[in-house]
Amino acid sequence: MEGTPPGPALGRHRRGGPGGAPQVRAWVLDTSAIVRFYVPDGPVPDGLVDAVETAWRGNGVLMVPELALAEAPQVLLKKERAGLLRPDEVDGILTEILALPVDVVGHRDYVFGAVELARQMGLTVYDAIFLRLALDHGADLVTADNDLERAYRRALKPCAGPTDPHGGKRS
Repeated sequence: MEGTPPGPALGRHRRGGPGGAPQVRAWVLDTSAIVRFYVPDGPVPDGLVDAVETAWRGNGVLMVPELALAEAPQVLLKKERAGLLRPDEVDGILTEILALPVDVVGHRDYVFGAVELARQMGLTVYDAIFLRLALDHGADLVTADNDLERAYRRALKPCAGPTDPHGGKRS
């Protein structure tokens, strides 16, 4: 995963060009989806293959919070310790994950909004960081986690009023 600064890269990919050119599609991949892409131990999340292929062609942007760089190796190591993967397989998968065309976004600015989402939706703060990132950037969230997918769908429903970028209601 390339550590591209979030501001310029995201702005370049998400805004239409002169004359109202169409926006490039954006996705936030959560750790479960990233790992599932390489370890198909369950259903591949809807849209995952298309999102990755589109990003590789340069026609879309993939984003992950920096947290994913710690979570993915942990999940893979857990699978190794359970005898499901060999050490060389884990190392190979990590190499491929780090080569994905992904914008890694620092999550410091998302902490308070994620805590609020976690409270509202019964999520872990870890999952809520992925959700907050997707909502704040108008990106589709791709996940293999059913609870996170349900929370994402609920969050997309129209709300009573606008929210600030950190997840709270505006006064």
